[in-house]
Amino acid sequence: MSEGEQHPPFPHIFQTGELILGRYSVNASMYHNMGAGRHVYDAVAVYDVPDLGLHRRDRVVVKVVSPTDAAAAQNEYDLLRATITNWWDASVAEPIEVSGTYIVTRFVEGQSLRDILNKSGGRLTAARAIKLAHSILQGLDVLHRPREEALRGLVHRDIKPENIMVRNPETSEERVVLIDFGISSTVTEAAGGPLVATWPYASPEQRLDPEAISARSDIFATGVVLYEMLSGRKPFGDGIPQFPRGEDVRIRGLSCPEDEHQKQVDAINSILNRALMMDPSRRYSETRDMSRELELVGSTDFRVALRPDGPILSLGSYPAPVPLESDPSAPPNQDGGPGPKTDSQNHGGSGPDTRFDPPHYSPQRGGTIPFPPGPEVDNIILPPPAYEPPPPDDKYIELINRATSHRSAHDWGPLVESAVMRHVRKTAQEVYHSHPACRFLYLRSSWLEARIIRAIDSAGKFLLTDGEVKSLAKDQNALLAREHIARYDDEVRKQTQRDASETSKHIMFLLSLSGIVILLICIFGSLL
Repeated sequence: MSEGEQHPPFPHIFQTGELILGRYSVNASMYHNMGAGRHVYDAVAVYDVPDLGLHRRDRVVVKVVSPTDAAAAQNEYDLLRATITNWWDASVAEPIEVSGTYIVTRFVEGQSLRDILNKSGGRLTAARAIKLAHSILQGLDVLHRPREEALRGLVHRDIKPENIMVRNPETSEERVVLIDFGISSTVTEAAGGPLVATWPYASPEQRLDPEAISARSDIFATGVVLYEMLSGRKPFGDGIPQFPRGEDVRIRGLSCPEDEHQKQVDAINSILNRALMMDPSRRYSETRDMSRELELVGSTDFRVALRPDGPILSLGSYPAPVPLESDPSAPPNQDGGPGPKTDSQNHGGSGPDTRFDPPHYSPQRGGTIPFPPGPEVDNIILPPPAYEPPPPDDKYIELINRATSHRSAHDWGPLVESAVMRHVRKTAQEVYHSHPACRFLYLRSSWLEARIIRAIDSAGKFLLTDGEVKSLAKDQNALLAREHIARYDDEVRKQTQRDASETSKHIMFLLSLSGIVILLICIFGSLL
């Protein structure tokens, strides 16, 4: 962009055919998030730019961020240029230029993994999922690896199906290209970035301890993606709002309907168990280690769909805060220093485990007990029940998804609120129809409408809080809004149930009274 050229005021929504930076013609809008101030466009170069290696009609992606994120856009460009030299080898969309709030990358032909999952009913065959996971890990390996040209590796920090493009889908040449490095950072500077992530795929340290973010954080996210590709479900649902610190987390592993593949399924569960460990030090240290184990599992005949109802996987706990002062009376640890001793051999295992495990971290001064005291056998504390993610057909999550799908994040709050009001009207109707006396009066639609309005008014108007809207738009975490909707729906149901019961009693009393009156009339009539 020339010195005298001015950017349009933000937020400017570019239309088809409009020029961005004077040299990219907009084909179409790919993504808008008004809440986050981000807009992404599919565009083409209108003339050659030799200095950028750009030719006329080259297809590009232009990402426009808010002015407050201009420095992050420049940082994204500088990080990628400093870290990657062979773009094909890295399996990363190549950045072309950055100018103010605009960052331009080469367009990646193919489909996003999210689109592929949606078209496949949410999951893939095991062989295909393993192949794609292997490709993701190969790309991350190149990013994480320091080289002569770049002394520091790169941590993506936002691995998810939306940021994984698949070239040549459904062919033998299928391979992954990673996109959107807006919150990435170097391995040695991870803590300097903002606390931003897509929570269903984010590792516990991204929320609890940003200074601990490392290549192992990307390995955790890859484990979540692999679990979702194999089973059609995210292992932690729509995200755990607060990963428990010092408390064991347990999830269901995968199972296979065909016994002949049991050894392969056990190996996959072992890989997932290690990749998803709460404690980063107990995960794979490098993507190559996880990739090698996947290579041993994958085979062309493993074309089955797995289910998320397998053995319990014990993921351990995120480390409790380390006390500032050591206890002189404590026995030396495995490294020879003071402090509680831990057995890295026993607790570093990666396979599925249905046994009762002792706490991974002994109680420390200033720390937390892994889980509340309970029945003990030989100093073994019974763990809490396995974490079960919400079912995929959760009606409240589905309501949110329908209301926000293909809509600007700026409008998500009012859209969800309107959808909730329509939903609770149906809830009230169902309650009234479940009472025979009220169903009898359903013929008087005006009566029913008045009762529904009264029941909803009794529960108050539904409004999302600022935190819930922000969580939806920026964190892509629907749990807070979902819980609010569930509580409100339950309150409307209770109010309606109470009114329907009272109404039924009145109706039954009037019917009984009418029956008595009719009976008395008949008796007196017979006597006359």
